[in-house]
Formats: sequence, C-alpha cells, structure tokens
Amino acid sequence: ETYSTSRDTLREAVRQLERHGVATMRRGFGGGLVVQDSARAAAMQAIATYLELADVNLDELFEARAILELQSMGLAIRRLSDEDIATLRKQLRMLQQAPRDDAALELACAKAIRLTVTGASRNLALSLFIESIGRVTGGLMPDAARFAAMTEHRARGRDTVCRLAEAVISGNPLEAEQAILARVAFVKQAAVANLEHYTR
Repeated sequence: ETYSTSRDTLREAVRQLERHGVATMRRGFGGGLVVQDSARAAAMQAIATYLELADVNLDELFEARAILELQSMGLAIRRLSDEDIATLRKQLRMLQQAPRDDAALELACAKAIRLTVTGASRNLALSLFIESIGRVTGGLMPDAARFAAMTEHRARGRDTVCRLAEAVISGNPLEAEQAILARVAFVKQAAVANLEHYTR
C-alpha cells in the first residue's frame, strides 16, 4: 500500500528477480527476499545465457571477443594507473613462475591478467560484455584434465598472455594487439578441438 503496488505486481517482480538469479524468496521464519548475487554477475549471466541460446555461431563469438578486447586494451593502455601496472607485474610473475604441470594455476593467472587489463580500461560496459563472452567461450574449452595434457598448446597460450601483459605494461599497443589476436585465436582453436573431440 505504501508504494501503491499490487501484490500481483510485486510477486511478478520477485519472480523476475529469482529467474535472473538476483534474489530468492526464502519461506518460513527469518524468510523474505534475499539478494543472491551482484547485479553485475546477474547481468553477465543473462548475456551469456542469451548468447548460448541465440543463433550466435563460434566465429561470431570470437570475432566479437577480439573486437571488444582490442578496444578495451587500447583504453587500458591510455588509462593504466601505477596500481594497475604493479598488479599486472605481480600477475605476470605468477604466470611465469607457475609450474608447467599446473594447468589450473596457468588458467587462473591468465584470467587474472585478462581481467586486470579489462578493468584498467575503466569502461564498465566493455568489461561486462568481455566477461560475458568470456564465460561462453570459456565454457567451450577442454576440461581441466584434457587441458592439462595439451602441453604444447598451453605453452603457446601462456606465451600470448605474457606478451599481452608485457605490452600493456610498456604501453605498446601494436604488440598488445598482436598478443590479443593470438590469444583469441588460441582459445578458438582449443574450443574447436574440444568440440570436435566430443562430436566424434
């Protein structure tokens, strides 16, 4: 009554929040509407879900990923703070020092570097779409066991991420562009190989 809203309208709003994973309704003592995740995470999930359900093919996904990451990198180089540089240097060292047989650590370090570069762009819309597409394309990658066995492929991937971090730190957009394009091609190649493995 306070907000001149009907119960039906409120129920529908709660259903939409639950459907998008933003909140859930708990019943019973201590119940009520409980926020589950940040609005950003819910938006990323909604975009990723749409891309998975729409008729978006692999080439389109990776083309969009390359375009967005290139734009983000250009902004990051111009807007990079001393704190961003320090973070990238630390992440780069972690990746370079990661044991060659620890695929999970390699992936975590590579993702951290990519997210730091994306964040350094200071463009929330770009980072939202990059992370959403990253969720979809990342879901096409081989599982941890198969990825761990792809040592030559992983070495190339590690190299492209190191090149990207070094180029962004040094403010070299041409080298960073080459590293991003190589990284996107690497991820696409791994995704295609993984899909072919499971469709045989």
